[in-house]
Amino acid sequence: WTSQPSFEILYTGLDAREAGAVQSALAGANVRFRVSQPPGPFVVHVDGEQYYSAQNAVALAGALDRAPEG
Repeated sequence: WTSQPSFEILYTGLDAREAGAVQSALAGANVRFRVSQPPGPFVVHVDGEQYYSAQNAVALAGALDRAPEG
């Protein structure tokens, strides 16, 4: 069980464009993530151990135009 990632909410209420941009940023930073299924609004979960790395990756990529929720 300890080898299984524990996913936490990173962002909620994302539209399709925002969800795609966040996914791209996380994938580029090798962060494990999950995204809710359509239809939106979308929720992005990340591995709890990579939570702060995920926030940094999204910020550095400029993936969100507005203040995130979640």
